[in-house]
Amino acid sequence: RLLEIWTQKHREELWPVIADSPAKLIQHGVQHSSLTTPPPMFKKYITPYMQEMSEYLHKYDKVIAHHADNDTTQILGDLKEAGWDMQECFATEPLVTTTLKEARKVWGNEMIIWGGIPSILLVEDLVSDEEFETYMDELFATIAPGDAFILGVSDIIPGPASLARLVRVRELVEERGKYPIQA
Repeated sequence: RLLEIWTQKHREELWPVIADSPAKLIQHGVQHSSLTTPPPMFKKYITPYMQEMSEYLHKYDKVIAHHADNDTTQILGDLKEAGWDMQECFATEPLVTTTLKEARKVWGNEMIIWGGIPSILLVEDLVSDEEFETYMDELFATIAPGDAFILGVSDIIPGPASLARLVRVRELVEERGKYPIQA
């Protein structure tokens, strides 16, 4: 009953305000994961609400983003079916079990991915230079030619991040990040 009341309140009071706002990108939904919202729960409690909301807001040319800094391996298809347009702060292996390749296989270019660099990749004590370079090579190969992708760190740049690694990300973007990206 509480969920019904909450949904009705959103439908009547929140959605029209969002629709009438000048904002084009709307972030709605956070921390859904394979563990906390496994597929059966997701389909029952999240999908109906998000489908209705996204259908409504798409009529107003809004892009709807989900904050995805969790393991979404088991709900990749559900996130797409629910109506999100973007997965912001998208976390991948080795931070979680989800891989960028898995996401691209399920979503293609229909879902914008914003992220792709797991924060722990920037910590030299946790990931070797060789592992870092291999990951970045695979990332550029996976996102080529670069449609529906915004490179970013998920979730945050940690305190012990290596400045050299951050500089290396910039260098790689300058070397390989021009559209269309070559695999």
